[in-house]
Amino acid sequence: MASAPRAAQKSYVKRFPTRALDLRFSVFQGTKMIARGRCTKLNDTGFGAVIAGELPVGQGLSIEFTLAPTNTKVRLMASVRQRQGFLHLFDFMAPGDSQRRMIADFWSEQLQ
Repeated sequence: MASAPRAAQKSYVKRFPTRALDLRFSVFQGTKMIARGRCTKLNDTGFGAVIAGELPVGQGLSIEFTLAPTNTKVRLMASVRQRQGFLHLFDFMAPGDSQRRMIADFWSEQLQ
């Protein structure tokens, strides 16, 4: 008996490679801290994080990370792209080249 043809497997290449990370951060709306979370994955355009709570999709927020070993605080603007339970995906809101360089420098320091 002839077997049914198998569907071709889809494959894709991510435009920006994702790296695993474990970094705590705070979420601010204006000057008020509204949540804390743990960044678990990142790439050049955003990051994935676990947050005990739910942030609305599309909302722009300030995200504050603390750089080790100097304990320097860095604030970046990000918007919630997707949410499933406690898992949130954020896109950086980087309007200019200097902001993009700051993000790239920040992540490269954290991954060393």
